[in-house]
Amino acid sequence: MNLTGKLDINVVIEDQQIKKTEIKLSRPDVAQKMLVGQSVENTLKRIEQMFVVCKQAQKTAAMLALNPDQNKQQEIVQQQSNKVRLESIEQYFWRLLFDLPKEIGIEVETRSFVQLYQLIAKHLNKGSKNSLDKDNLHLIKQQAEQVFFDLCRLNCDDFLSLSAAEFQQWQQTSNAPIVGFLQALDKVSSKPVPMVILSSEPSVQQLERLLKALLTTDYFCQSPTIDRQVAETGAIGNRQRHSSLNSFINKSLAGRLMAKLICLAQLISELTTKVKTVDCGAFNQDEYQLSWVNTARGLLLHLANIQEKKVHQYYICAPTEWNFHPQGILTHILNDCAVNSPEDAIKKAKLAALILDPCI
Repeated sequence: MNLTGKLDINVVIEDQQIKKTEIKLSRPDVAQKMLVGQSVENTLKRIEQMFVVCKQAQKTAAMLALNPDQNKQQEIVQQQSNKVRLESIEQYFWRLLFDLPKEIGIEVETRSFVQLYQLIAKHLNKGSKNSLDKDNLHLIKQQAEQVFFDLCRLNCDDFLSLSAAEFQQWQQTSNAPIVGFLQALDKVSSKPVPMVILSSEPSVQQLERLLKALLTTDYFCQSPTIDRQVAETGAIGNRQRHSSLNSFINKSLAGRLMAKLICLAQLISELTTKVKTVDCGAFNQDEYQLSWVNTARGLLLHLANIQEKKVHQYYICAPTEWNFHPQGILTHILNDCAVNSPEDAIKKAKLAALILDPCI
């Protein structure tokens, strides 16, 4: 069984514009085929074996969904949060340092990231149940700060403190590689893109609505909606935490890249602080446990129903299914986009897809 799936994006060009975007995302319903009927212990083992991308996030979501005890769920949040954050930092940097530069044609320094990657991998592969000690956290933060500086020519705290005017000046005068990325993305599409946006830290009310949709909507995990509306998930959903994101909400690709940078800087800055944003949680209702994890790609959902110590129902909805919905954010970005040729259309579609970052 192919667990990774396949993403096809086709565009129809008329009069040097993309008039229609067709998205086909297909992957097997592994939750139903491989998890239902299994014991809780075997289900967790299978999930750890099935997923390579966002492995820590998937494991955390499963642990929370498979443990109905709220005290145990809180222990899991404390145990796993740093691992989820480190994985998100790694995932953000990977796209920014390898995939985007290759597509845009801008060289970036990657040696600092290689060292950071090794530090993070060393911890995540330990399988420790304890939080990182202070020395390791400071070492990882120091290295992550260097990688961020190589990209933005600003450290994380200075970047987070930019006013709107200072941001404009930085964008106009800095020789940072990330400024070149922003300029390239504006050439793809700079039109406003109004979308329903899922919060990265969902409220009880939103979780209730998501639970209802999961249980009552056919093929929800393959083509999710909330209140019958297509929604977007990702760094832009962190606007409740970062007021500066509000100025990017209705912007296109460059705004979404800025949202990623703000969230990345916040994750790095918080590594050695006691007060951290909430990255995961669970909502219990009747026999169901709905867990959520805020990943680099957006909101990951797991829903479990345990009967007699075996999995009776299990659903997994990944961020990719929201952002690559046939009527989703990618379609809105690409439609009416000006193109010079079929090759130009392919390049712009690739860039847009990279910013939304499918886990395929």
